[in-house]
Amino acid sequence: MIQMVWHNFVESIMCFTSGCQMLFHRGVNNGDIAFQMIWCIGRTKGAHYSLMSGRETYQCVAVSDDGKSFQKEGPVIYLPDGYTAHFRDPKVWKKNNSWWMVVGAQTKELQGNVALFESNNLKKWDYRGNLLDPSMDWGYMCECPDIVDIDGQQFLIVSCQKETGCKGIVFSGKMDYIEAKFQLDDVGNLLDAGFDFYAPQSFVDESGRCILLGWLGAGKLDYQMSQPTVKEGWLHSLTIPREL
Repeated sequence: MIQMVWHNFVESIMCFTSGCQMLFHRGVNNGDIAFQMIWCIGRTKGAHYSLMSGRETYQCVAVSDDGKSFQKEGPVIYLPDGYTAHFRDPKVWKKNNSWWMVVGAQTKELQGNVALFESNNLKKWDYRGNLLDPSMDWGYMCECPDIVDIDGQQFLIVSCQKETGCKGIVFSGKMDYIEAKFQLDDVGNLLDAGFDFYAPQSFVDESGRCILLGWLGAGKLDYQMSQPTVKEGWLHSLTIPREL
């Protein structure tokens, strides 16, 4: 049984975006800093899913001593060459004395991929290139990438946006930190066949379990707006946590 207790810290950190952009954040520990929050903040001056929409995107950082009050330190990653401004969803972990970050991305060729970065201090990040083989069909955008290590076996989780729909896919393989690539062992499998399951992310709890949460919020706009909760003023939720 997984038990979760929620506490309301409404004023922990306030982040504003221009337009309807999502805020993503991931907490990591770093030495004397109790909490470090890294998130994507975007803004757009134009309309919808276009390379020329005037959209901007940054990966930002904020720090805290208690996990309640955060001080924003601004962007740590600006948009690298070769990508559109559809560049979001950072996930950070530590391996081989380095910090690593994957970011969901769309290339200038309007193909999905995942950008990989490396850092020794969580402040200055070096771009290592595309994590995924561009010859494969990753759709027009890859969101919410995640690298999971379970009992020595590594998995890549990525949410691919395609014209046929948006799904969370898991691939077994090996994360090659020297070549900065994820070497696939299979063609991938759906994490969940539910119509609304999307954008899953994992974390390791204090007992070493790998816990996965997904987002109940996929599908076309008209499908989403047909949900009964719209009349109550809210839409979407997280899935029940599951242990991998």
